[in-house]
Amino acid sequence: MADMQSSAPSPKGRQPGGVAGLDQGHLSKSRLVLFALTAMTPGTGMALVPILVFGYVGETSWASLLVAMLAAVCIGAAVRVFARRYIVSGSLYSYVGEVLGTWGRRVVGASLLLGFIAMLAAVVAQCGLFAGSFLTSIGVHHANGVLGQALIYIVVLTISAYIVIIGLSASLRTSLILSGIAVPPILVITIASAAHTGLRLSSQFDFSGMTWNGVFQGVVGALAFLIGFESCAALAVETKDPKRSVPLALMGVPVILAIMWIIPTVAQVPGLADASRQIASGQSAPAALAVQAGLGESFAKATDLIFAFEAFVAIIGFLSYGSRVFATLATEGLLPRRIADVSARLHTPVKSIVTLSALGLLTMVCTMADVGDITNGFTVVATLLTYAWTPSYLLAAIGAIVLLVRDLRGPGRSARSWIGSFAACVVVVVTVVGIYVNGVINPPPAPYDAAIWIAAVALGAVILVYTVGPVVRSRCGGGFLARHNPAENDPDSRAIAVPE
Repeated sequence: MADMQSSAPSPKGRQPGGVAGLDQGHLSKSRLVLFALTAMTPGTGMALVPILVFGYVGETSWASLLVAMLAAVCIGAAVRVFARRYIVSGSLYSYVGEVLGTWGRRVVGASLLLGFIAMLAAVVAQCGLFAGSFLTSIGVHHANGVLGQALIYIVVLTISAYIVIIGLSASLRTSLILSGIAVPPILVITIASAAHTGLRLSSQFDFSGMTWNGVFQGVVGALAFLIGFESCAALAVETKDPKRSVPLALMGVPVILAIMWIIPTVAQVPGLADASRQIASGQSAPAALAVQAGLGESFAKATDLIFAFEAFVAIIGFLSYGSRVFATLATEGLLPRRIADVSARLHTPVKSIVTLSALGLLTMVCTMADVGDITNGFTVVATLLTYAWTPSYLLAAIGAIVLLVRDLRGPGRSARSWIGSFAACVVVVVTVVGIYVNGVINPPPAPYDAAIWIAAVALGAVILVYTVGPVVRSRCGGGFLARHNPAENDPDSRAIAVPE
């Protein structure tokens, strides 16, 4: 393990993890966990995860969701191996770079660059999905069209970017308030829907028609909502006692989400099957279930508005995470250096926030214009998100295995903990490889089938730029890597290793 270093700022003014100016150690353990949980919008997940997985798998959706949840817990265990050792602002990018070096850093950097853009596009689409459904229900025509959705995206991104720029304290307060109001309505809808249709457990637990292809496609859909939970590690520099706080969040969040999402999926699936026609016509799944269960049009309209607000919480969360990762990429020369600038007054990476907002907006608007409707547009981006982000999980698991093998030479390691962590890493590797292999051999239906190839080509292009760019610029300007890659040339900007 690397030598222990102080977590205080270096003499050059950089923070641990390479981003200068962040406000160190002001987030408590409980606030980090709450922020990580609210960023995953558990209420909206209860509303959208069932219909997203149902679209892939059908009535045995809970099985794919369970596999995805187990995979998420294993991902948390793998990332925890790093979080106990390093304090960083670049999340998986910084972690993997510490173990696998330059090539790992470039691959993960490309994965997270594309992943955060797709993530922001997906959560903006969530907001647009519910806001468009609400506006349509009150007579605003074309709210689900390309122009109407683009206007919604611009408004919510502008407001959320402003909140994130103000600082993490404002982001946390807003997230807690908006997230708290979303859970009760979906609980009412779920219970009412189950009471109206029954659970039909015989069909939900009938595995005679289940295939591995269907299971993996369902896992891809479910992971779209789980991906990014480990991004709370990007706030390690700004968290008190991060070597304990971050691992707690990494393991706690997926377990809580598993409980909150699997049970509603079982309860909602029969209603979703009965309301397929209404959902296909553009009505949100919660609204369709509410009307079908006899809760009334007014209740359905209100829930659409509430879920739009909670989707807004996810935008705040992932803008906060992603902007830190973008700033870290910029400090190491993988994005324009100016993007790493942190406001001296607000202690937030303003340019990274604006850049990520603009890229997320452009991605979702272009996808919406190409696909033609918000429901398919959201599903395409969500599928793309899974294929773009999971390579970083694969390398994180491999890097964690390397660290665990090194631990065999160190004293005082718990055999049970070591075996559990190693097994979790193996599960992550098998799951990610299985997702990609299945996506190639048994692609999902159009237009989702293009997502794996778009992700592969985009990842290859970004990795190529990251590999060739420094060489070209060093020949033109002399010493690009020496000037722009502090992780390899300046020990003050490396991740801070801490004892377990």
